[in-house]
Amino acid sequence: GACGGDDDGGGGGGAGNDEDFVAAICAAGRDFSEDFAKVIEENADLTETDEIAEVIVEPFENFANAVEDANPPEDLEEWHGEVVSSLNNIVENLKSGNEDDILAALDADPISDPPADAVSRLEAIAEDNEDCQEADFTFGE
Repeated sequence: GACGGDDDGGGGGGAGNDEDFVAAICAAGRDFSEDFAKVIEENADLTETDEIAEVIVEPFENFANAVEDANPPEDLEEWHGEVVSSLNNIVENLKSGNEDDILAALDADPISDPPADAVSRLEAIAEDNEDCQEADFTFGE
């Protein structure tokens, strides 16, 4: 396969670049924070777990789709896949109507830390990205 250089043209195999990937993830995170807060505010009177799950599933689903659309650099493809799968799993649990599954979904932390050698690189970009700051999203500790 072709090996892409570090130019903005992107490498072979559809690999994304760090800046675009961070921007996409943080924009998704910002939208999710806003949507989630709004849904919680509008449905503050709900007390039943399954009712809460019904109203919050949309922000989670949008977030999962937006994260899935982000194009990771090659060394983050595996991590990106894991995050997408965790998010999709949460969406399925929220839709399940099963209280245990819903509570597990709400308790889950779908975004694991990226590979250690990528953290500082991603974090450096995230520090300068307004969406990351607004979403309070970090790629490391």
